Amino acid sequence: MWRDMNKLTGNASFRHDLQLKSDGSFTSDPLPISDILAKHASVSSNVNYDSTFLSHEVIAEHSRICFGLPSGEPLPYNLPMTEELSIVINENLKNASPCRDDI
Repeated sequence: MWRDMNKLTGNASFRHDLQLKSDGSFTSDPLPISDILAKHASVSSNVNYDSTFLSHEVIAEHSRICFGLPSGEPLPYNLPMTEELSIVINENLKNASPCRDDI
């Protein structure tokens, strides 16, 4: 998808290789990267937050979210996708599949 998005914006030659530094060395191999990220996912676990934050979190998660303006008009981030973006996404989804780690 990023390849097509770069073509649309005129950046067809843009290439980005993900590298992650862990224990002082860099890796670009997807499997070790996914393992490193999974190991650090527990940072956002509730055990890392105090009771004041957790009670605020519970209230916030149960509060109704306003997805529109008082006039009933939708906010810009809730507008439908353009047909062009839908086509690009659908064309790229048929060429995508998860790896062994489901990424």
